[in-house]
Amino acid sequence: MNIRDQIGHDVVLNSTPTRIISLVPSQSELLHYLGCEKSMIGITRFCTHPKELRKNVKIIGGTKDLDFENIKLLIFTNGIYTTFAFVCVNAS
Repeated sequence: MNIRDQIGHDVVLNSTPTRIISLVPSQSELLHYLGCEKSMIGITRFCTHPKELRKNVKIIGGTKDLDFENIKLLIFTNGIYTTFAFVCVNAS
């Protein structure tokens, strides 16, 4: 999968992202409603909707004060930072 981000960087993903850390509350909600909740492994403390999301996904700090030690514990594969999520792609 080839992706060009909003600032023109080209990114190649060899597989579908399966581990997502969302850094923006509205995107966390969108990912949930798109059925991606099982792929979400981290959200910020400001990601409050839907409420059930907070029960199953690790809180990794705030939108501007991320807990990088917690993030390191969650991520063990390649990662890509976008404006709304940190996407982890399982190593193949």
